[in-house]
Amino acid sequence: MVIGSQSKSTNNNNVVIGNRSLASGNGSLSIGRESVITGDGSIALGVVASAVGDKSLAMGHSAVASGARAIAIGSSDLPSFPRTV
Repeated sequence: MVIGSQSKSTNNNNVVIGNRSLASGNGSLSIGRESVITGDGSIALGVVASAVGDKSLAMGHSAVASGARAIAIGSSDLPSFPRTV
């Protein structure tokens, strides 16, 4: 089931809710804008959340769970470069 503009599911038994989201695993759940799932049985909840790996879980803004059974919870919107104030 896919609900959202430009979202897609490329395998079986996926649920995708949100604009520009993708579930390419089997039996996965993606809820949130621009979320991505590439593992079977994985869950991505949040804006730009990514669950890359079988049975992985990503919850939060820009959360990334990479690897089988990986878990990422929380926001990761820190800059990727040193910052001076």
